[in-house]
Amino acid sequence: MTVRLQVRDLSVSLDGHPLVTAIELEVNAGEVYGLVGESGSGKSMIALALMGLLPAGATVSGSVRLDGHELLGADEATLCTIRGRGIGIVFQEPATALNPLLTIGAQVTEGLLANSAATPAEAAMRAAAVLARVGLPAASIPPTRYPHELSGGQRQRVAIAIAIAARPALLIADEPTTALDVTTQAQILALLRTLASEDGMAMVLVSHDLAVVAESAHSIAILRSGRIVEQGRLTTILTRPAHPYTQQLLRDYQPPELLPRLTEPTEVLLRAEDLIRDYPLPRRSFFGPTPTRRALDGVSLRIAAGERVGLVGESGSGKSTLVRALLGLDRAQSGTVRIAGEALYAVGAERLRPLRRLVQVVFQDPYGSLNPRHSIGRIVAEPLHLYPERLPRPERERRVTAALEAVGLGSANLRARPEQFSGGQRQRIAIARALVVEPRLLVLDEAVSALDATTRLQILELLARLWRERGLAYLFVTHDLAVARAVTDRLLVMHEGRIVEQGATARILDRPEHPYTRTLVAATPLFDRALARRSAEDSPE
Repeated sequence: MTVRLQVRDLSVSLDGHPLVTAIELEVNAGEVYGLVGESGSGKSMIALALMGLLPAGATVSGSVRLDGHELLGADEATLCTIRGRGIGIVFQEPATALNPLLTIGAQVTEGLLANSAATPAEAAMRAAAVLARVGLPAASIPPTRYPHELSGGQRQRVAIAIAIAARPALLIADEPTTALDVTTQAQILALLRTLASEDGMAMVLVSHDLAVVAESAHSIAILRSGRIVEQGRLTTILTRPAHPYTQQLLRDYQPPELLPRLTEPTEVLLRAEDLIRDYPLPRRSFFGPTPTRRALDGVSLRIAAGERVGLVGESGSGKSTLVRALLGLDRAQSGTVRIAGEALYAVGAERLRPLRRLVQVVFQDPYGSLNPRHSIGRIVAEPLHLYPERLPRPERERRVTAALEAVGLGSANLRARPEQFSGGQRQRIAIARALVVEPRLLVLDEAVSALDATTRLQILELLARLWRERGLAYLFVTHDLAVARAVTDRLLVMHEGRIVEQGATARILDRPEHPYTRTLVAATPLFDRALARRSAEDSPE
């Protein structure tokens, strides 16, 4: 096999602190190589080193060869010719990787003009062909569209089109499916595998999700604290791990067993009935009516005190719209939401505050949901304004300290700022902010999807402890059906603005009745299933 990428003794330091040490990799043409590890293990730093995009102040040593040509030590002009033509990269979040001011066709064309001798007209034609190849044909998704007009999966396809437009020898996919629903995730992974196979590209897949890696990679390297602790064929490493850290990583990846209910829930804490929400679309003519898109179509649900309910569905199914409607952040145009028996949309401002105290939310991205300019003490204290009277300062400090201690962080952190904490610690801070007003229901909007396996396990165990100690009700919005199975009692499946199936979580995942639910379950990258398939493929006949 042709060796596309050869890395020897790669080490990176920043301001004298080692970030990655003595990395050794070989990736062949058509091979997918997985880099797996916790947050901070050095995965993304290796990817940046391969691209020559290390931060200012970083020092690098060793050797990185692409098709036999040394990249380390090359000047910026040389690296600019290699990026795009020799190496393409797909980042985790397409919403920030794409230019919101340019059409998707212009962004693919831009890369082609920079990396080939094509004329603008030729580049535009090739851009349309590349977009069609990644599943965005001009007939349905014209190149004149802007990123904000596309779904998350479609934006990620655009990012892939930009990366492969010049047919690079190496494609780096840095967490390319973390924020995607399971059906879109399956489509993107299948697309990446096809591109590597058909084009003979080497692909480095950076991921913390072992199911994704087991589904796609041929070889794998396990990183810890900037070093590779184990590497080799995927099936060998994941079925017979030799290093204690790899063994622990595999144990942590399995979500905890669902705890039995304390008591059978009787009191209905939140009830929604016949919610309808329409959004206006751009006019097609000056005189015609304004077209609309129905995001919620007669949605009804209930959540009892102490109950754990999961909400699943692909991007665009209406999950986020439903959450905003339940929180009163984006009122439905018809229907009712009742919290503890009171109509959320009908009460005045004075009565709305105590209702908001009963329901708090924890968002997906702990980096974006915390104000980087504020101290942790101030961030956690923010919801205290929901009390009718201003609490005395000693009482505010007592509540903030108690909330931080409840999530495993002490009062010594009150004056620290978010950038001083890891991703898992930031999510704990976001949970503490929600707990400070003693809510009865927590809405967790993809709260663990961006976390590595070990950190995810820690957060899920924290939520289980809080549920056990405080009797909290949870609404888990997630695309990870393994997490839903482990931590929810009941599951709601959304599709095209409707709840198409609901019931006990185990029943729905084991014996789905609705065709869409069956599609959702089949598309989920299950670690055991993927590993069994890959082991069968690797075994001699």
